[in-house]
Amino acid sequence: MCADAFDESFVGDGQPEGATSTNPSGRLLLACDAAASTYLLAELAGDHDPAVRAYVARNPSTPYGALRTLVHDSNRQVRRGLAVRALCPEEVLAELAEDADVGVRYIVARNEASPASVLRRLGQDSDTSVARRVAENPQAPVDVLENLADSHDIDTRWRVATHPSSPADLLERLVGKGVDQAVAANPHTPIKVLEKFALPNLGWLDPGELEQGSVASNPSAPPVLLERLAHSRSDLVRSEVASNLSTPQETLEQLAVDDADEVRAGVAANPACSQELIEYLSLDDEWHVRAKVAGNPTASEDIVEALAADAHELVRSAVAGCPHVLVTVIERLSADPSRFVRQDAAWNPALPAPTLHRLAFDADATVRTAVGANSSASIATLEVLARDASSAVRHDIAWHLRAPASLLAGLANDPEPIVRAAVAQNESTPVDVLEQLTRDADFKVREAVQANRMSPAYMRFGTSL
Repeated sequence: MCADAFDESFVGDGQPEGATSTNPSGRLLLACDAAASTYLLAELAGDHDPAVRAYVARNPSTPYGALRTLVHDSNRQVRRGLAVRALCPEEVLAELAEDADVGVRYIVARNEASPASVLRRLGQDSDTSVARRVAENPQAPVDVLENLADSHDIDTRWRVATHPSSPADLLERLVGKGVDQAVAANPHTPIKVLEKFALPNLGWLDPGELEQGSVASNPSAPPVLLERLAHSRSDLVRSEVASNLSTPQETLEQLAVDDADEVRAGVAANPACSQELIEYLSLDDEWHVRAKVAGNPTASEDIVEALAADAHELVRSAVAGCPHVLVTVIERLSADPSRFVRQDAAWNPALPAPTLHRLAFDADATVRTAVGANSSASIATLEVLARDASSAVRHDIAWHLRAPASLLAGLANDPEPIVRAAVAQNESTPVDVLEQLTRDADFKVREAVQANRMSPAYMRFGTSL
């Protein structure tokens, strides 16, 4: 993706350079500018540099005639650029579906703009990776999914089994074909199939723990099956039942006294759990069960207040990190003796800016790092942390999307390469600072500039693909 604005070094007399410019970087910038005229893009579609043509292929403003020309381009990256377009004419996609390059066909198969006729063609592709992409395309028609359900490739069948458009009869047909776990988890799987996964004594199936766990987590599983699975010998299956929003209260009450900690924890985190049950589990002997209660968005203020004073620091940490907790509680925990609690409070976007600023001077570097990563930190707080003695703290400031240009410019001269690399990858970093970092002595910093999707094209790819 190109920067929205032209780099001033590639314009003259206040006007963009024409397509006939000998400046390759200037032509790259023009080729990926959505505001470029259709006439200019059509001319650039014939450029000698494949990198320029590839950007023209991706440009949403490229005229139809140029797209038709680029379908037959000799460079596969140009054709791949066409294949990835969200707005691509159907006839162009149809031609690309016949391309000799498997990478082109792979991208067309993934493209949600590909029409049903193209997906039918690619569903029969000789390359398995292409068929897999068709099977996971949200726009894949049912008849294509039905054909792919008979694929010899288990990964293709798995994608069909998880597809949101796979009908009930198709999912039933997939049973016993190595993808039972995926079938059991699909909300569209018929109840009669879920029953036979959950109740093996009905015959027909001998499901394993993973298949029963998938039924237990299925949001469409009927209460009667969840009640039955709550008696499973498997802790995994019972914990999935405990976490399911469709599980009846009576079953949740049964699981709230389960011997397995992870099962009680599943109940404690379930938003469908009654307040009485949440209160009961807030007194559980195991700290991580109480921590799950702290994170439950339906837990009452009184319960959360009590957990904020819990003897175990990780329970208090769980409270401190929840954005739905009262601000007064989070502020109190920001002064907790435990660095883990203060760190989670510092991460919390609900923590007021003045309290965040105070934590910027915390004795523990991990707390200060959390402050630097908080999207609510003020500019004044970021400026304090940009001068921190810890390179880990300065690194997080260099990543921060709200860091002002002046601060990023300063961090671009940081003695630590890891900090300069973070500046190079920050999408808010000004172009002139990125330009400076392209000449950095550390190759990881230079690579980071190339990885930044907001870097101008000439910084990301140069003039060749």
